[in-house]
Amino acid sequence: LDDVQGFIAMNTRNHMKTSMKTVKARFMKAPYGFVENDVHWLVARLFKRGDLSFTVNGAAVSLNNKSEEEIIDFIVKKAFAEKLLMEERVRVSDKDKKAVRDVMKETFGMATTAEDEDTIMKNFQRYAQNMIHEIEQREENYKQHPYPGKRVLSSGKRLMQSVIRIQSALDFFTTVSKKRNDFFDFAEDYEPVKTFFEGEQSTIFERALDMLAIYDDSKTYIVNAELENIVAQMRTITRQENPYANIPKLPELRERFMFCYGEILQQESAPVLDSIDQAWKRVSEVLSTKEYNDQKQMTYYRKFQEIRDGASSCNNISTLRSYADKADALKIRLLNEMDELDRKLAKQKAEEEARRQAEEAKQSGKPVPEVTVAPAPVKIRKTKNVSIKMMTGTASWRLESKADIDRYINNLRKTLEAQLDDDTIVNIEF
Repeated sequence: LDDVQGFIAMNTRNHMKTSMKTVKARFMKAPYGFVENDVHWLVARLFKRGDLSFTVNGAAVSLNNKSEEEIIDFIVKKAFAEKLLMEERVRVSDKDKKAVRDVMKETFGMATTAEDEDTIMKNFQRYAQNMIHEIEQREENYKQHPYPGKRVLSSGKRLMQSVIRIQSALDFFTTVSKKRNDFFDFAEDYEPVKTFFEGEQSTIFERALDMLAIYDDSKTYIVNAELENIVAQMRTITRQENPYANIPKLPELRERFMFCYGEILQQESAPVLDSIDQAWKRVSEVLSTKEYNDQKQMTYYRKFQEIRDGASSCNNISTLRSYADKADALKIRLLNEMDELDRKLAKQKAEEEARRQAEEAKQSGKPVPEVTVAPAPVKIRKTKNVSIKMMTGTASWRLESKADIDRYINNLRKTLEAQLDDDTIVNIEF
């Protein structure tokens, strides 16, 4: 064993790698005269003991990346006699071994009593791979919300990947030892991120983000110093790199937000609900004059009630305002629907009257030419229902002088005149 190790070590110091073929050529002749199986056993023993390192086709070979059967094939099969290259393995220092053990305990919470370098390396890389899988699972959460800790996970993943790809034990121990403080920093930063996702903090944080999203969607319509102050405090916490110590403040801030926002929402809902009620009142008034009132009333009422229920349960001021527009649009649509029904009924009555007259003439024995079988078409004027907003083309008028009044009125007159024709009645809905 000493002779074989010394021969390979001498070549290593001369910057040469030794092939299995060279070892056999030297030790199977005088003065040694070892048989082939002896050489195989000696090389295998030195490799297992950690005195030699192997490469095949330029790639490092170890128990971490090759099975025992594959390594035995490299040693004993003639096909690998020249491909299997050996050199003296530089021993890992006790300092680097201790560093790896400390990192393993601090980062993964795992201790090892193994002395074999390859075993320590194999275990460490397995724990690192498991950590990568754990990090990737946590990264899925960030697709939904901007949770804190994303940078910690990204840097930790890169750190783990930097060591699991190393094949050489010496390079591995040296790298981990150099990056020891990086591993310690990750372990310290990762602990609160784990606690965040495994406990209730993520739920509290998510609820705060939901409140901020509601505010951002409605802030154009809100002027309230107290609410703005609450939002500023919540936003400061949610944007911190490490908000974990301040997350317990969020539930109280959220309660204050909901109370304050609720008061504003109640104020804003009153005119919206009134607008919906006025739209239904207008439709109901028109419908009450129709012969199909009983048939349509409940259907029309339910349509407006659905909009009113939506407005009553709405928790977003921006969305709330849209319900008034929905009610207005529904009003115009139903008025147009009734106008269309009126035209159909008038036409139907005219046709029935013509048939009745023709039948009476036939029964009275009057000559057919004296009876108008096909009456002249009944001329029915159309009704057009339009919103005043459509006529003004704006939601507000700015008046600074009488000239402004004249300009707006003239424009409105032109728009109204454009709506008129001989067969149309225009209803302007306010």
